[in-house]
Amino acid sequence: MVFGPNQNRRETGGQSADTGTAGRVMTKDEMTYHRAMDALRLPGSRMIQTFSFWNKPDYSIVPNGGRVSADIAKRIMAHPQVTGGKDALFPGHHQTWRIGGE
Repeated sequence: MVFGPNQNRRETGGQSADTGTAGRVMTKDEMTYHRAMDALRLPGSRMIQTFSFWNKPDYSIVPNGGRVSADIAKRIMAHPQVTGGKDALFPGHHQTWRIGGE
C-alpha cells in the first residue's frame, strides 16, 4: 500500500490509469477543462500562473477554482474568449488570464 501523494494511483504496467490524459494520471486536485472554464466564468475569477518548487509553471483558477494541469491551461489560453492580463514581471507577458475584457 502506498501513502502520500501517489496513494490514489493505480499501476498499469507503465501506462496511465486514466487514458484521457495522454500518458499521465490526473491527480484529484487538478480540474478538468470544462470545470476550469466554468470556474473561470464566475465573476472575479482568473487563471494565475505561479512557479512550483521544481521551477515549472503551475496554474490555478482563483478564487473559486483549483489547480489546473499545464495541458488544460494551454487549452484555456487558446480559447478565443480568454484574454491575458499582460501583468507579468516582464512587459507584455501574461501571468493571469480571464474570460472577457477588463
